[in-house]
Amino acid sequence: MWTTQRLEFQHVVTQLYCRADGTPTPTISWLDRYGRPIVSGQNYTITSVGDLFIRNPTSYNFGAYTCRAVNRAGSDSQWMFFYPL
Repeated sequence: MWTTQRLEFQHVVTQLYCRADGTPTPTISWLDRYGRPIVSGQNYTITSVGDLFIRNPTSYNFGAYTCRAVNRAGSDSQWMFFYPL
């Protein structure tokens, strides 16, 4: 399950979905619009199920995000677009 696109008001916590099933359980990671890894911190939280929360989004956060699910059987990724209004 994943978000394909999301429009949201600025300064509202926004959740982008990225969930994967598999054996063993896949590890979820996120890339920002520049292809750089996202880590949980001041502006972002990656949940235990793989979703990404963007806190206090502004126009700086708009653009493409990619989630990637990986386990020893392989990997899959999904591109999504976020636009804070």
